[in-house]
This record gives sequence, structure tokens and C-alpha cells, in this order.
Amino acid sequence: MVAVGLSEWLVRRPANPLRLPESPVPLPRSVHARLAEAASHGDVVFHGSNARTIEVFEPRSQLTAHDRPVTAVFATPDPIWAMFFAVTDTGRAIGRWNMCLLPAESGLPRARYFFAVRGEPQTVWADGAVYVLPRDTFVASDIPAEWISFEPVRPLEVIPVGRDDFPFADRVFRFNHPEPEWVRLARLVRSGWAR
Repeated sequence: MVAVGLSEWLVRRPANPLRLPESPVPLPRSVHARLAEAASHGDVVFHGSNARTIEVFEPRSQLTAHDRPVTAVFATPDPIWAMFFAVTDTGRAIGRWNMCLLPAESGLPRARYFFAVRGEPQTVWADGAVYVLPRDTFVASDIPAEWISFEPVRPLEVIPVGRDDFPFADRVFRFNHPEPEWVRLARLVRSGWAR
């Protein structure tokens, strides 16, 4: 998530001065359309993974969006955000810097995103899966896009995904870690204005 300050203010501006990608209308018969249909019922959340054979998600120690330690299963109500985690290769030990700003948090009409990886974007892709999980044991975490369950969760459905299924594959940009906030802001600005 973008640190509080100028970056966050720019991300939330209704005029979208950073030209961040916004949730598109799904293409007919696409993976995105299938996931958006599942999301429209409001009784599921999504988890993206490079693994395609997980039968039960067990809570594990992680940090929330605001760096709060929890032992939980993580998921999101936003299928596009889950797709990003499914199609970027964790086996290469890449770092990810990303954001999903839902209308519930921003008041904007559509979700807004950015996606960055530590490393060359063309080298980070993997095949993975988006898991459709029942929402009943999940509670909202630090931000509306992040939900957590303190109990094991069995998927309702497993949907294979690849780079070509991810609507913003051409909008993933590079970042370095560690780097000053102003450098990250410059990367964010450049990624939007390069379009």
C-alpha cells in the first residue's frame, strides 16, 4: 500500500491524476468475467496463488496491509487483485508493491489499482489459480480490499489463470527495495503517464 502522504492523496483523487488503471468491464467469456460473476453475489472472496492444487487454506503468520501481525488466511473481494498474486511468480522471490482501492474505501465509482514488482516485469509471470472461497469465516482487515479468516478455509472453486487472463499485465511496473518514498512516487507517476 502507498504510504500516507502525497502518494495516497494522489491515488485517491477522483480525477485520477496518476492515471492508475481502474476496474474494466470484463470481456465476455473471459476468466475475469467468470470471477466478476462470482463476486457479484457477495458471498465469496478470492485468493490468488501460483499453486493450483490447494485443498484447504490454513491460517499462517503474515502481516496485514498496515503491517499488523496476524495468523490468518488472506483473501479479497476483488478478483483482479487476486489475479495479480496468482500470475506473478513467488518462486523467484520477487517483491510486490501493489494497491487495490475499492469504491467502499474511496467513494469512487470503480476500483483503482497499481501493480509493481521488484525485478523486470517481463520475467515475473507464472501460471496460477484464483481460489473462490466462502466468505462466511472472513472478516474485514485493515482495508476494504483485504479480508482475513482465522479458521482453515476449503475452496469452493479453483480457476486456473495465466498472464493473458490478467487485465493489467501491460501495466505492471518495476520498483526497487528499499527506496525512498519520493522515488516510489516518481515510479507511480511514470507508470501512469507512460500509457
